[in-house]
Amino acid sequence: FAVDAPYIELREIEQALLDSKKIIAAYFQREQEFNRFASHEMRTPLMVLKGSADILGRTFPADKVSAKALTRIQSACAEMTLLTDMFLLLGKAQIEPYQLQTLSVAELLQHQLPLIAASFSQHNADYHVLIEEDRTISAPSSFLIVVINNLLKNAFSYSDGTVEITLNGGSLQVINSYQQEYRENVGYGYGLVIIERICSRMNWLFEKADNNNLFAVTIRFGQGTR
Repeated sequence: FAVDAPYIELREIEQALLDSKKIIAAYFQREQEFNRFASHEMRTPLMVLKGSADILGRTFPADKVSAKALTRIQSACAEMTLLTDMFLLLGKAQIEPYQLQTLSVAELLQHQLPLIAASFSQHNADYHVLIEEDRTISAPSSFLIVVINNLLKNAFSYSDGTVEITLNGGSLQVINSYQQEYRENVGYGYGLVIIERICSRMNWLFEKADNNNLFAVTIRFGQGTR
């Protein structure tokens, strides 16, 4: 709109509104361009990395050092692919029905748990898991996998004992103890922030508690997306 009010005070208000409108429009344009560019520009090199790693696995000698390095590359590619899909989907205004899968929380938890624990083997990671009742939810698989991965990674990173994992129907809880001198670091940085964003998008209840050197995170799964 034009800044054409007859009085200078009103023109100043109009100009401020116009400037704000331009800033907001530029923000949405940058967000849309990022999603569009990232969808292609990030996925293309990922596919090259994955394909090259597969070729290396078939052609190079399978000595211990090379095999270990190749496994790390393949794992990193898989994680980058998962996170790219998750972030792009999280940035969408609406999640389409075809992007939802019917998922068993217990099945994904049992699949991801040994993988995450193995990556913390040098930390002497120990855990106890109790599945009292499974829950089937409708969600993008990348969302649930990232939530489970981040919960476990955060707990194993800071735990000084056994990580307690409980799934009881619609509630998944992860509890870890920590040493007092690391209290300031128990915020977990970006891990819990990402979990909070996913839970907010999916209308899942996110709860955290810090008491007597015990840190607990609970996810209560709701129904569908919003």
